[in-house]
Amino acid sequence: MNIKLHKESGITLVELMIAMLLGILLTGGVIQTFSANKLTFNTIEGISRVQESARFTLDTLTREARMIGYMGCMSIDMPIHNTLYAAYQGEFDLSSGVTGYNGGASSWTPTLPTSLSGLSNSPSTGTDILKIFGMSSSGERLATSMPDSSAALKVVSPTSLATNDVVFLSDCEKGAIFQATQVNTNSTSGVDNVVHNQGSGWNETKPLTTDGSSFGEDATVYKLVTKYYYVAPGTGVNSQGNAVQSLYVMENGTVSELIEGVENLQILFGVDTPPADTLANRYVTANNISANDEVVSIRLIITTNSINTATAEGDGLLRRTFTQTVKIRNRGSL
Repeated sequence: MNIKLHKESGITLVELMIAMLLGILLTGGVIQTFSANKLTFNTIEGISRVQESARFTLDTLTREARMIGYMGCMSIDMPIHNTLYAAYQGEFDLSSGVTGYNGGASSWTPTLPTSLSGLSNSPSTGTDILKIFGMSSSGERLATSMPDSSAALKVVSPTSLATNDVVFLSDCEKGAIFQATQVNTNSTSGVDNVVHNQGSGWNETKPLTTDGSSFGEDATVYKLVTKYYYVAPGTGVNSQGNAVQSLYVMENGTVSELIEGVENLQILFGVDTPPADTLANRYVTANNISANDEVVSIRLIITTNSINTATAEGDGLLRRTFTQTVKIRNRGSL
């Protein structure tokens, strides 16, 4: 019986090198595809972030700007008696409604109030600030008529008003601005008292009306609100470890971060110069407004970014600038 012996066989060194090269090429292709897909995903996500931040910012500022000068059923030419001390009347002047601060390289014009400049997370230089003053969106009706203009207001419970709030009281024929020196709630009776002691707090020693009249059950009381919208470093960081710029609002002294990714805010004010025709004749920066009641529209220019890395160029952030012009509904035209 003959037994055939077979020689052991294997791969040569050349074959091994070719196999390794093919493996490297295949692995490189997979890595390249993965990297391209990741960059595409980051780019798409970045574009969405840019659009989302812009949409939210423009919607918020547009809604606020349109309501500038809103006085309920009152019109601007009806008598409004401001009972605050003269030092506070300018800050609580319903005829002004809107103003701004033009951001420079290191400061703003006009000078920022200490409530803003004193913040630990102060506004970013080079960006503008929008100040809006007006009434709260909803008012509270009087539960009973006031026997005289010095009496406390009795409003339907529960009231959202608090002690030291500055409020506006109106019955569509006349109005009064004063500070609530005390608010007494009473859930049992369904009526809360809003006290306005003359000569106390910011109130001068004078009644709510100049002719001795008072306010009936058809009157409504509104809280007055001052809001500052501005850009400042946010509380979070991006994928690169850098602070993210955000849009903030300070409402009656309370600061809130609204949305990340807003890195610049520029504002131009449409001014109706004399002779008045309710149309904006020119658009100027905040420091070139001669009279706030001449502002009939606002042009918002915002720059938003992707927050995280979304492109291989520059610092890795996608950016886009958006512009929107808003008519102030209670004043003029675009």
